[in-house]
Amino acid sequence: MGKYHDIKDAAGRLLEQIGAKVVGLEIAEDIAEGVKKAAEAIGRGLKKSRKPLEMELRRRQEPSKMLQKISQMQLTRLEALYKVPQRMLIMP
Repeated sequence: MGKYHDIKDAAGRLLEQIGAKVVGLEIAEDIAEGVKKAAEAIGRGLKKSRKPLEMELRRRQEPSKMLQKISQMQLTRLEALYKVPQRMLIMP
């Protein structure tokens, strides 16, 4: 609850600095509530912005996985073509 009151006090000081007179605490409380909601929205936005970064990292790591799959498929084809067990094939 202490942070809420700090925000409310800061909102009241902000109103005084821009020349408005606070008639009652309701205005300061409304502003404090708005500031609190904005801070929560920013926090949610930061959490969401991390997901694309994680997806980009995964995308960058996928080519090596794709190469492994392709080489595995090539070995399987060679094994099928020549009827040689895969463990007998030596890839350069």
